[in-house]
Amino acid sequence: MVMASTVVLAVAGSRSGRRIKISAVALFPAVFVVLTALQLLPLPPGLGDRLDPRGAALLAQGGGGTAGWRPLTLDSPATVQVLARSVAAFLTFVLAYHWAAKRTGRSLFLRAVAITGVAAVVIGLGHRILAITTIYGLFTNGRHAALLTGPFVNANHTAEFLELATFTAIACARQSATTITRASWFGAAAISAAGALATLSRSSVFALGIGVAVLILGRTVERVPELSTPLPPRRGWLAVVVGLIAVGVIAVSIGAGQLLDRFRANAVGSDMRLGVWRDSLTVLRAHPFGIGRQAFDVVYPIYRTMEIGRPVRFSFVENEPLQMLIDFGYWGFALVVCAAVLPLRHLAKHGRRDGLELGLLAGVTAIAAHSVTDFGLETLGVLLPFMAVLGTLLGRNHPVSPLPDLATLPESTDHQRTTRVVLAGLGGAVIVGCLSLWATVRSSGRDFDAELKGVVGAHDRREVIWAARQAHPLDYYYPLVLSTVEPLVSPNGGPSPRLRALNQALRLCANCPEVHLQVARTMWRLGRRPQALSEWATATRNQPAIFRQSLDELTRLGAQPLELTRLADDNPQRILEVAQFILVRPHPERAAPVIDSASAMGAPKLEVALLRARMDLSTNADAELTGKALADARSLAPDDSRVALLDAEYMVRQGGKDAASVALATVERALDRKPSDLDLQRKRIELVSRFERWTAAERAILGYKQALQEVGRSTVEANLAAAGIYVALGRVRDAMAEFRIATMASPDDAGLWRQFASTAEAARYFTVARDAYAEVMRLAPDKQASEALRRMDDEQAAARLGIRRDTAGHIVPRADAPGP
Repeated sequence: MVMASTVVLAVAGSRSGRRIKISAVALFPAVFVVLTALQLLPLPPGLGDRLDPRGAALLAQGGGGTAGWRPLTLDSPATVQVLARSVAAFLTFVLAYHWAAKRTGRSLFLRAVAITGVAAVVIGLGHRILAITTIYGLFTNGRHAALLTGPFVNANHTAEFLELATFTAIACARQSATTITRASWFGAAAISAAGALATLSRSSVFALGIGVAVLILGRTVERVPELSTPLPPRRGWLAVVVGLIAVGVIAVSIGAGQLLDRFRANAVGSDMRLGVWRDSLTVLRAHPFGIGRQAFDVVYPIYRTMEIGRPVRFSFVENEPLQMLIDFGYWGFALVVCAAVLPLRHLAKHGRRDGLELGLLAGVTAIAAHSVTDFGLETLGVLLPFMAVLGTLLGRNHPVSPLPDLATLPESTDHQRTTRVVLAGLGGAVIVGCLSLWATVRSSGRDFDAELKGVVGAHDRREVIWAARQAHPLDYYYPLVLSTVEPLVSPNGGPSPRLRALNQALRLCANCPEVHLQVARTMWRLGRRPQALSEWATATRNQPAIFRQSLDELTRLGAQPLELTRLADDNPQRILEVAQFILVRPHPERAAPVIDSASAMGAPKLEVALLRARMDLSTNADAELTGKALADARSLAPDDSRVALLDAEYMVRQGGKDAASVALATVERALDRKPSDLDLQRKRIELVSRFERWTAAERAILGYKQALQEVGRSTVEANLAAAGIYVALGRVRDAMAEFRIATMASPDDAGLWRQFASTAEAARYFTVARDAYAEVMRLAPDKQASEALRRMDDEQAAARLGIRRDTAGHIVPRADAPGP
């Protein structure tokens, strides 16, 4: 739409004898088009290798690179997409600049941005109110939970757009001629600012603060606005205070107070982004002439040294200045800095310094500040509004010629020369872009991931993978997928095709846990167990979340307990986790050598003693040995709730007339010290139900519910436990009440409704049971629930007729049925 509008504008201008209003400031967005196009321009082999020798070596190893002509970018398909985005941004800037310079319709883009900001907040709150967890029912929301669901997938990008909308609305208010419209725009600004805080983005606080600082400092140089009467100084400050209070009230009502919790919970110094920024400098040192726009996604894994700890792939460095430096290299970044001076010089020389300009400048500055910690300008949803606001900000200061008749103008003026230079530069960029597209798009316009999902045969998958490696030679994902279809042993007796693919994937991402896992599985199949265990340890070290999953997999493969400790990487705490894993599986006695290993590695004595006691209880070991282990643990931590739990279980195992009473008393003494301990509460409920100590039932149920509430959890599990106890006591109505509370708290739990239904049916509450079975059919329909519904209908019909079925299924008269 932007491109079409610009073309129509150019054609209409040429037919009317007028040119598009533009100036040298257009070189700022144009430089991104030119640099991106140059990165796609194929270079001769000698020149390309000299400019980027490390890139040439990587492409040679990538299996898909070419030794002939090649561009500077290391991922041509991704850079082609950025070229199209850069052209769209440039044309948006030109269009906004022209409309602003014409002095007619100059607020068109500004009002659109401000109104869209309010719409974005309404959409985000609407999703929350209607409990829609996915954006428009299609897209999953961003990484951290925000109070607004959408409209951007990434909540930080939503915050950036709302920051821009906030200050754009303030600018619209400053040019309003009436009090009502001014108040309306200020209200829109307050809503957008509160929405930005509701995204729980910490950077939004910084960006909004920078924008407000620009507004405050700018008042010292502000001139009288053109379209509105300036507020007196005191009233101006009063408006600022009232606006800040409004933002605070709206933000608190939305729930943005949780933003403070994020600041307290996550220290700025521990932010992962800081580590990525430092680590990404290795990419810049290896490729001083740049890697190409948006090639960071495939290049950074090659050089990554930091351990992230969770599965994440960084497509951007999340710092726009640093991203430009890495993508364009030193020379390209220097050109970007030089081009950025042009808008600043333009504002300093031609700026009107009125309220409208001040609001737009605050919005642009806020986005620039936020971009230091995010990559919102890499998305069209933030980039195009930003360019529209920037173009309007600069276009309204466009120099106006005093000569009325264009036909009488000299053949060449300074303004005409500037316009010709800008248009010539744009034409050159378009030509270079077309040549680049012709050279690269032919083999890179395919969605290889979608194709891989659609093919099944090994031969077809190899063809898709080979084409993908030609287009993306440095992406480790495709060699990794290739290893799953290549044979383990070469049919010709040569090197293993699978190992060759895995070696390629390792070279392209030495710290990717998924690659190390695949290598480990292959080594295990080859019988190289020590090497396989080493690879598994590397994978779990880089991604601790897969530690338990790896233990499960190795156990299924037949790994011995001491082999499992290799995954712990000489970490005593991890070795204790291995011992706990073995204790809950068959043959818990196999945990003994692992516990000994943890003790030898310096694990805490209390943890070792507790594990020994648990192992003795699980294996029904000699009572004297179990008692000694418990005594050791009790001497180290007599008030530890875990010791009380083991003591209670030990007493039950010992048996005797008073064993249950003594065990229950032990648990209750521990609960007196720590009433919010859920494990102790569960143990008390278990002892009450198991040994029918009904006198303690109400106390156990109440304590269980209070403990769950204290830790902020739902009381559903306590309601279910209470229902089971009430059924055993014959208090069916109380049991039904507990089930109703539980289903109200978790209305989408089909298993809970099924349990409710079966209990109601057993108690002959057929109407209640039928309703519960109907909910089961709505949430998770199955054959048993369908048969139960028919059974309930039959029971209700029989009740109306005064008959019933006996235990053998025969129809007999009801005892309370009226006679004939």
